[in-house]
Amino acid sequence: MQDNSPHIPVLLQHVIEQSNLREGDSVIDGTIGFGGHALALLNIIGNSGKYLGIDKDEKALDYCKNHICNPSLILAKGMFGEIDQIAAENNFSSVNFILLDLGVSSVQLDDASYGLSFLSTGALDMRIGVNGKSAADIINNWTAKELKQLFTENGQEGTNRLVDKIISERQKNRIKTVEQLRTLIESVVPYKHGINPSTKVFQALRIEANDEFGQLMAGLAKSTDLLAKGGRIVVISFHSGEDKIVKNFFRNEALDCICPSNMPVCQCNHKASLQIITKSPIIAGEKEIKGNPRSRSAKMRVAEKI
Repeated sequence: MQDNSPHIPVLLQHVIEQSNLREGDSVIDGTIGFGGHALALLNIIGNSGKYLGIDKDEKALDYCKNHICNPSLILAKGMFGEIDQIAAENNFSSVNFILLDLGVSSVQLDDASYGLSFLSTGALDMRIGVNGKSAADIINNWTAKELKQLFTENGQEGTNRLVDKIISERQKNRIKTVEQLRTLIESVVPYKHGINPSTKVFQALRIEANDEFGQLMAGLAKSTDLLAKGGRIVVISFHSGEDKIVKNFFRNEALDCICPSNMPVCQCNHKASLQIITKSPIIAGEKEIKGNPRSRSAKMRVAEKI
């Protein structure tokens, strides 16, 4: 099967090595995207295996449908926070491997219709296959306090000046386009280490518009329940907040007790469900970063069902 995906999958060789997959195994890909990882994993499980590819982006699913010809592949639209329901609807249970690649694909970043990149043009939306508030809704309707908290949690410097400028500008005209917001940000927040100040602001808005943290927390818990004994879950994150959620979840699920340290007797009755395989996250090497600069922020964590 030829790898003709328009998106370069990050940490691909590490995903293959850590999957422990064999021919005939079952896989759930909670974020199949444009099929970069799926192509390689489908080759391993063969025609006797089962591969459920989930994505909320209709464009991504259409691409996979038209470019990945494999009888083992089943595609489903939805968010990985609903992974248990989607799995049940497609007769997947006790699966051998679950992959969550939390990154936005190069295709989505480069497609102006999504409004994800500050380098694009057009409407300030950022929603990918979801309803609810757009990035423009957040920028124009949230209070100063709410905006400051959102940007601060994302590590954005110059938050107070930025929010003050947003409040001032939106009182004159609604901020509706990518260009408007980018110009506004660059007028008050300086470049640092050669990084455009719009980078983290746009990332924070995208995460909020798509409820990415909430989806991740729900998806992790439901994925653990779906794994067979010895099955593995791999999560690739691109944001420190995401990586922290994954790290803490794996740590808690590897413990028999999660009561506070001052509790003399265990009251939680929690039982360990996972074994942590990667004590520290796997990151891209220099060669991969050179070929795919967007891989530089990727962190991969692996756990195994016990």
